[in-house]
Amino acid sequence: TEDGTVLKGFNGKYIRTINQDGVANEYAPELVFNHILTRIDFSIKAKEAGSGLGIKSLKILNQTTTADLIVAWKSGKEKEGTLAPQGNPGDISVQYQNQSVYDLSLTDQAVALDPVMLIPGQEFTCVLEYANGDKSPEFDVTLPEAEDGKYAGKCYSVTLSVLSPEEVTLKAPLTEWGEPIDAGEIEVG
Repeated sequence: TEDGTVLKGFNGKYIRTINQDGVANEYAPELVFNHILTRIDFSIKAKEAGSGLGIKSLKILNQTTTADLIVAWKSGKEKEGTLAPQGNPGDISVQYQNQSVYDLSLTDQAVALDPVMLIPGQEFTCVLEYANGDKSPEFDVTLPEAEDGKYAGKCYSVTLSVLSPEEVTLKAPLTEWGEPIDAGEIEVG
């Protein structure tokens, strides 16, 4: 202990919290757990009221979904308490009311999706799937840097304001070839 008291035997190996007359054992350890993932709270809304937009899913692309927590490091403490991503990246479905695929009609009022936890990083790519089966272009989400420069243990709120997809009509006539221009005769050999 800090004051030099040595505890031996069972109580020395396994310190227990013992309440005697309402007072806790002063030698009981206090464990503090810090968040080491990044939490993203997505909200989604239509940019224009009355657009009739429907969303089927939101996916975060190419994310490592498995990691090892480094509890102790063999040569110093610089990596202790960090994550070592494992395996191949995959896509993460952001859920709405515990459903991976949903039928969400958007209005100009934001709807909160379920929180998602990611291995810390500043940027990731997403894609929306509309109710009609079309997909949005992929888009990047860049998180602002926290005061301490770390993304682990932080919660970010991201609001997606979705524009109505518009049908684009394209007219592409093909110009006829003109008469060939004589480039002359070339002797070879």
